[in-house]
Amino acid sequence: MSKYLILVLEGPMQSWGLQGRYELRDTSPLPTKSGVVGLLGSALGVGRGDANSIAELASLNMTAFCAIPGELLTDFHTVGHNHTHEGATLVNSKGGLKNGGIVTHRDYLCGARFVVVLSGGSKLLSSCAVALDNPKW
Repeated sequence: MSKYLILVLEGPMQSWGLQGRYELRDTSPLPTKSGVVGLLGSALGVGRGDANSIAELASLNMTAFCAIPGELLTDFHTVGHNHTHEGATLVNSKGGLKNGGIVTHRDYLCGARFVVVLSGGSKLLSSCAVALDNPKW
């Protein structure tokens, strides 16, 4: 039996990354399926390494509509600076140090409102609805 879950996603700043890598982090004009799956996974407490649960969430059908497009804002961040007496260093994901830092440009949608309709198995969507009301993370 198929069921629907309708989400209204709005906030002062949203970002739905598509191709963003390294210094340039873009945003899609609509919520991405991977972003919605991540949101649901976080609410459910699904870890990044739990491939089966992520695949189950990704099997949901998704349609997204824009109610208010919002305004695009590009901001910049400095990432990885660890100031020591030797100077600024970049700390990598393994805890190693590298000289310098990175300036990134990140796009956000300000004041946007989206409606996302998910369809699929009723048990999974019911679990998602409960988790969104009482998120684990």
